[in-house]
Order: sequence, then structure tokens, then C-alpha cells
Amino acid sequence: MILKTKSILGLLILNSMNIAYLEIMTWVGSSVVWYAKHYYGMIRFGDERVDVECKLMKEEVDKLNVDSREDFFLGSKYKVGEMTTRFSDKKKLIKEAIKLFKKDSHGYDALLEGRQGVCDPLKILVGPKDIMKKANLLWELFEERGGWGCPEDEESKVRIITDKWDEIVGKFWERD
Repeated sequence: MILKTKSILGLLILNSMNIAYLEIMTWVGSSVVWYAKHYYGMIRFGDERVDVECKLMKEEVDKLNVDSREDFFLGSKYKVGEMTTRFSDKKKLIKEAIKLFKKDSHGYDALLEGRQGVCDPLKILVGPKDIMKKANLLWELFEERGGWGCPEDEESKVRIITDKWDEIVGKFWERD
């Protein structure tokens, strides 16, 4: 299947049929839930959602049980070997998501970190190496500049970065 891209006002809209997205949720660093310590991940394969899980190791069990002692509902009930969707480390969550995707991609061609429908450059976690290298370099530049929250005098540079990312990724999606 050939994926088509359309550029509207410089924003890339991808036909998401063959693009999976790793969506990461957390309250870490927010003022709403100041004691939050975990990340949660879900891979979206179109309309299907798959939670990212991992087996608990002793060190994680000890930490989770200490963290949850004050939680009336959870108590200290975690056990080694159990599966969990709670990750105290975002990098470990991403690593597990990549393993999960590579094990069963559901026929999808690439895994991007971010939400479906977002028109900003997204980090490509799994995909063709040549495209990943170029696109992820642009994603890093976009992030370093603060994305669309950048100072006004940087907006033109951010637009160039975004347009270039669209061009690189768009070429890939139009290939056979």
C-alpha cells in the first residue's frame, strides 16, 4: 500500500493506516499531582490500543511498594514477575514499546513517539534508518528551540525545521 501525504499550510497530515504512535501519559512534573512518579504508554495501531507493559523486577517492586504505601487502594501488594503498566523511567517505557512493536507491529511500518494528528515533528522510534536519522535530527532541533513555544524571533527557523521534517518524512510515506 502506498501512503499519501498532503501538506496544508505547511503542516503534514499522514494517512495513519501504517503509522503507529506511542502515546506517553504522565503527571510527573505537574502541579496538579505533585507526587506523581510514573509514566504510562500506549501504542495506537489505528483504532486499536495496546498498553505497554513490563515484568516487575525486585528493585522495581521494592520501589513501587514504598511509593504506594500511602495509597489506600494500592497498599504494598506488588510482586516480582507481575506485569505492570507503571514505569518510573520514561526511557524504559520507550525501550519496552520498541520491543513490543518489533515483536508484533500489526502490519504497521513505523512507530512514532507522540500523538496521532499532531502536526509537529515527531521522533521516529522504529522505521527506515536513513529516514530516522535525518528526521530525528530535525526533531531534536525543533525540541531544542522550544517547538512552537519558541521566542518570536525563532519562529521562522522552527517553520523551516518543520517544513524540512515534513519533506523528509513525506518522501518516505509516498514510496512503494
